[in-house]
Amino acid sequence: MLPTSNVDIAPTVAHILQFDMPAQGRVLEEAPRDGPPLSEYAVLSKTHRSSTKTGLTVKLPTDLDGRGIDSKLSSYSVELMTKTLRRGAVSCTYFDQAKAVRD
Repeated sequence: MLPTSNVDIAPTVAHILQFDMPAQGRVLEEAPRDGPPLSEYAVLSKTHRSSTKTGLTVKLPTDLDGRGIDSKLSSYSVELMTKTLRRGAVSCTYFDQAKAVRD
């Protein structure tokens, strides 16, 4: 399955209705039966990682007075996963998921 997003709906509907409408996103040309075969598309997954941020205060759930800060829980970075869909010279990048990573 190819990556898609809500942003692709408007250009797809405009294309079906033969409207000339500038919009973000792409036409989901692969959706109709007579659309291009999936073999014409390439999907590249990539993980981007931020620099580590330290000094974050993490209060433990069992710490009622706020004195029991665990220094091992105070360094984080963020991982952002994307998928880039390519067909010929055209490419679209989609946000896939993100997560905080304890360093």
